[in-house]
Amino acid sequence: MRQALNFTIIVLCTSTAFGQMHAIAIATGVAGPNGDFSIPRAHVGDIASVAIRISNFDFAGHAIVVTNLNDQISRTSGLQNSTNLVPVPTTLTNLADSMDFSFSFMVQASDPDYLTTTANVTAFDMALINGTNALLTGTAQAGLSILKPSLRVATVSTGTGTMNNPVFIYTGFVTNTGNTLLTNVYVVDDKGTRGFPSDDVTFQIGDLAPSQVATYVSTNPPTTNTVIAYGRDGLGLTVTNSATGVRLPSTLAIISGANSVPTINFVGRTNFAYMLQTSTNLVHWTSHAVLLNTTGTVLFTDSSATNAARRFYRAVLP
Repeated sequence: MRQALNFTIIVLCTSTAFGQMHAIAIATGVAGPNGDFSIPRAHVGDIASVAIRISNFDFAGHAIVVTNLNDQISRTSGLQNSTNLVPVPTTLTNLADSMDFSFSFMVQASDPDYLTTTANVTAFDMALINGTNALLTGTAQAGLSILKPSLRVATVSTGTGTMNNPVFIYTGFVTNTGNTLLTNVYVVDDKGTRGFPSDDVTFQIGDLAPSQVATYVSTNPPTTNTVIAYGRDGLGLTVTNSATGVRLPSTLAIISGANSVPTINFVGRTNFAYMLQTSTNLVHWTSHAVLLNTTGTVLFTDSSATNAARRFYRAVLP
């Protein structure tokens, strides 16, 4: 677990008493376990480090006593306050004398995408002027970007080809569902032969910004295929997601029945020939007509249905 301390902001906390300037400087920083000093970033579950430095900037040459120091973390649930990091008053005797404080916290899934920590300090000038100490208070703030990388892949198929030589065209959708840029996104398609990587096909997607969607098209034999999507965030973490090819469902419905003559509406994969079967008891089925689906939808009027007391229908691939 690497931790980097990053002093990012310096605030002079000043007070003027009887014409003299009394000041301390407070600096704070926060970084995740990534060693990145310019843009502190972390993942959920990482340990982030907060560093605070307090320095004597009293140009009047007086000693400064630091009495209280706490830090507030801006979590989604509200501000989380640390205990006093200065258990006993601490003296910074000379100009530019400083002391460092640090503490750590775990990044939570519920934390905002950009988390801030605010250090608050209270001190006073030890020199008494007419019995008065110069009270010094101030704050300094630093931030941490929380990377929550995530992606989702889905694949849907439609039929094509012929009954004797069917082919499925799978359209894939890759979505960046996280809050950070994903680079080098790609999808591996097993071509319906899981466990045999020799025929796998890789589709290079490229970079995906948050909420961005990319598509690709794959031709597979008529069997279930599995795809796995990969992407990498700015800290080098690889995220994956997998999906199984979903074939568009076939539906069969009676849309009209004027004069007891039903019209059957069939929706299914294109360029497939389906056998329409009938039954009177849902047990024994008889082949009734061939539905050649060239457009995705077939309408069939069953004029012979007037001779039957009741009739059930189903469509099957021969």
